[in-house]
Amino acid sequence: AFNLSTGLFLSVYKKTAEISVLRSLGLQARSVAMIFVFQGMIIGFVGFLLGSLLGYLMINVLNVVLSSGLFLPPEVYKLNSLILELRGTDLIYIFIASMFICFLSTISPARRNFRLKPSEGLKYD
Repeated sequence: AFNLSTGLFLSVYKKTAEISVLRSLGLQARSVAMIFVFQGMIIGFVGFLLGSLLGYLMINVLNVVLSSGLFLPPEVYKLNSLILELRGTDLIYIFIASMFICFLSTISPARRNFRLKPSEGLKYD
């Protein structure tokens, strides 16, 4: 969330002149803010997909390693094996939580657009 928010703040800062031009042409501040919210949500969705894929691969690797008995000797731990599983409901909860966190982290950079006046953004260019 901090990296996403920082990245969006830098994006708003670097695109101040472009935002000012769009605002002076008549684009509403709400529309410009929605662009940054949408950008943050896309980043969060891609992060969720990559994290889910890496998590699925790690579960499969750990299942192979843990079922070999090398790391959990049955005479010590009284376990034959330890099976890890991925549940769909867990993925749904993680998706909802990650999208909510991404949305919250995009609010502050998007609000910066509401305070930006078109004349201030074009002043130094």
